[in-house]
Amino acid sequence: FMHRSAGGSQPVDGVREITEADLPACQEVASLAFGVGPELAAAVYTADTLRRPDAMAFGLFVDDELVSCLLSCRAGDTVTGWALATHPDHRRAGHAARLIAGGKHVETGLHGPSQDLCLASPAGVPLYASLGFHTTEYWQGWSRPRWVLGAA
Repeated sequence: FMHRSAGGSQPVDGVREITEADLPACQEVASLAFGVGPELAAAVYTADTLRRPDAMAFGLFVDDELVSCLLSCRAGDTVTGWALATHPDHRRAGHAARLIAGGKHVETGLHGPSQDLCLASPAGVPLYASLGFHTTEYWQGWSRPRWVLGAA
């Protein structure tokens, strides 16, 4: 689990709020990025989520193609990022960092400054650390319980 204080906002060309018309592209990117079926990706990026007053979705578009997307939820002065996905054909090009900074800029402009939280994958930790996040807790998730694996 990672945290950073208020900051990290900057305008980024190509970053904008996701609309319902963008949802099929978001669902496709999430499906490919996370290696899950389209039904599961469609359960994450939904029109209902876009209509929530405490949630926003952002996308980074390159030549009018969605290459990266993320969801965020706000509770008071805290914003938590979820489901950051970059299309596999566009990874390792800085798109996720640009999307985080640009999405933060849009979100801050609409709702004011906030501290940020995220649950980073092991592969994502260096990215978030480079953006000023620091690890606050380690959470184990999506693993088999010890009683299935035996005592360690």
